[in-house]
Amino acid sequence: MPDTTGPGASTTPSRSGAEEGAARGARVVATDLRRVYAGPIVALDGVSLTIEAGEFVVLTGPSGSGKTTLLNLIAGLDRADSGDVEAFGAPITGPGPDRGVMFQDAALFPWLSVEQNVELFRADGCLWEG
Repeated sequence: MPDTTGPGASTTPSRSGAEEGAARGARVVATDLRRVYAGPIVALDGVSLTIEAGEFVVLTGPSGSGKTTLLNLIAGLDRADSGDVEAFGAPITGPGPDRGVMFQDAALFPWLSVEQNVELFRADGCLWEG
């Protein structure tokens, strides 16, 4: 993970990490994310990340290290147990047209019915908001 406390990082105590990131033009700001699955399996614990405009970021790590979990949180396909994730200065509460996901294989959302998967997209091809 990139060091979010290095040169150029803010030390202004009156702003949250997300507020500071948005003020700098950051596109994605994740602050102190934690996600635990049944088991309990701790996928993420204390993860913070800021992705600035124009930045190219690569997540690497072994299987089970939380890469997909982090991407799912940013995409709005999952919710963190604690912490915050924002895109373009707004909290991520679900999938949105400002972010996209390219699955490795053809995929449907398994928690939705076939009809709900089809209804998810509006006639203009954008992800449904609601």
